[in-house]
Amino acid sequence: MTLNCRWTIEDALNKFAEDRNYTESLERLRELQAEEILADAFQNYMIKENAPKTLLERFFKMLSNLLRMFSRNSDVIDS
Repeated sequence: MTLNCRWTIEDALNKFAEDRNYTESLERLRELQAEEILADAFQNYMIKENAPKTLLERFFKMLSNLLRMFSRNSDVIDS
């Protein structure tokens, strides 16, 4: 069975926008989609708590530590 997929990047971005009721420019849709991909990857990283291997995973680990530091020291930060 051969799939004949003729979706373009623009089609995928339009579908992304339609699913979320966005009315942004294609450039802004690219940014929003990239942001969502990174957010999903970070969420998966936080759930799995694997040792960081790639550069992106090391960045997520650093971000996780930073968020943890802010939440643990919120009383000091607030004052």
